[in-house]
Amino acid sequence: MACASAGAQDSGPVRLFPLPAARPQPALPPALGPVLPGPEGVEIRALGGIDLDAAGLLTPATGGLAPSLWQGLTRPQALALLDSLAVGVPSPALTALARRVLLTSAAPPPLEAEGASGALIARRADLLFRLGLHGDVATLLGAVSPMALGGVPLQRFLDALLLQGRVDDACATVVAATSATPPRLNAETATHAQRVRVLCQVRAGESEAAALGMAMLRETGAADEAFLVLAERIGKLADGRLRRKVTLDPVTIALFREASEPFPRDAVPARPEPWLARAVALSAPALPAQRLAAAEWAVATGALGPDALAFLYADMPLPGGPPAGVVVTPADTPEARAALTQSLRSGQAALASGAVTLLDPTLAGATAGPDPAVAAPSLAIALAGLRARDGATYLAFVRALGPTVAQWPARADLIDAAPEVARALYAAGERVRAQGWVRLIDSATLERPDLMAARDALLALDRVGSQTLGLASLLPLDPTPLTPALEGERQRLEQAARQRRQGEVALRTLVVLGQAGGPSRAPLGLLASVAQSLEAVDLADVARDLITEALAVRG
Repeated sequence: MACASAGAQDSGPVRLFPLPAARPQPALPPALGPVLPGPEGVEIRALGGIDLDAAGLLTPATGGLAPSLWQGLTRPQALALLDSLAVGVPSPALTALARRVLLTSAAPPPLEAEGASGALIARRADLLFRLGLHGDVATLLGAVSPMALGGVPLQRFLDALLLQGRVDDACATVVAATSATPPRLNAETATHAQRVRVLCQVRAGESEAAALGMAMLRETGAADEAFLVLAERIGKLADGRLRRKVTLDPVTIALFREASEPFPRDAVPARPEPWLARAVALSAPALPAQRLAAAEWAVATGALGPDALAFLYADMPLPGGPPAGVVVTPADTPEARAALTQSLRSGQAALASGAVTLLDPTLAGATAGPDPAVAAPSLAIALAGLRARDGATYLAFVRALGPTVAQWPARADLIDAAPEVARALYAAGERVRAQGWVRLIDSATLERPDLMAARDALLALDRVGSQTLGLASLLPLDPTPLTPALEGERQRLEQAARQRRQGEVALRTLVVLGQAGGPSRAPLGLLASVAQSLEAVDLADVARDLITEALAVRG
């Protein structure tokens, strides 16, 4: 590749990358980030009094799947597939696909003779909530009247409103739900609504009513210590202290926020479900280190946008204040990554145009904190180590850091750092910027043959972004045998692809890659089968995102 023919030299410079081919992209709704309201630009389909399970926010024109989403499935089969979906898989691409499936407006499978409408939308709303897509839950259920559905949908609607900070809306909803005549809430939902109502009463200064509500919850054993202590403190009824380990739920989180108190250190597990990771990351009273760790995992699982993580990295208080130079420590902690991020952003050292040869002229004169001659080698060491240890956190980190690193020019004096910098840019979606670094590597391979393997791996990543079909061919051969469970799921996936059942292929992709731990951990042979199946039902864009995640981590 580095050697061009004489004829080619006569006709001008050789293009290492072809011009990007125009290809249709699905018009996906805005990516979820730190903004709390629900998504804009979605289409809420009126139900017309038909089947509640048909409700959705997305159509093919707005990023949804085909209206034949449930084709070939009975309603019990559809529910069983939804119940098989893993939550907390470290893959934003899988979460984005799950979002498209769960929000698509589509005619559901026929009802069984004794069945009732509502079970499918209840499962979908529950999964959306657990995935951390709280704005979508509130918008979807708000369009179909959660009080009419009751049960889990009403609980999830209230939870989503609370975690979005829409406490007044949750209070209005719970008043309407508990005032209905005759009562329409089952025992579990009535208890949940009572807990929300106590929250609303202590916020409004209705201490006597709140005390009565708490007494009723005590009698039924439905009030844990954290709920009671926080509600009494906010309502100025008592000033108790937490003595037992706290289990966080949406109502308790809302009480901690209302009291402006941090969560106990042991209340948040290292890798919580995405809904909890997102909630902690967006809770201002939370301890900074706890909030940052939750944000990393929320971004890794697709529950939060990388811009929120970038903000929290920059906002993390560090001992001694902001670093004066580039900071790389052996510590594998969110705080260490925050220190590195802040050091890369500190200062405004101009990149001297003319002093070095810029392989990407569009970056001449850009600024990016410290001199990349110091920053890039340090960052490359940190990225290589993190990628080897923890691919999920690596992807979250580089996506948050991408806009900063994208400002750096591909310079010849940075050649040793170039492979890791380029890989990070591809993972962050900065393909055009990454290409400048690949050109730098390619130009150096005559004198540095040790860079050829890195160049070839990066070119495969680049082709993922431009190739429209046959994406599986970009994956290295992998003879790893599948477990019987994964092999069975793979066969069912390929059968659905042969029958061109788009919805079932999407669902079975979520199931099989969830069982495999996500695209970055799945056997590459399985990932190839997934890519081929997705392409067969016009979901090549999904295959592209999954393969990009896998190749960015594996190298």
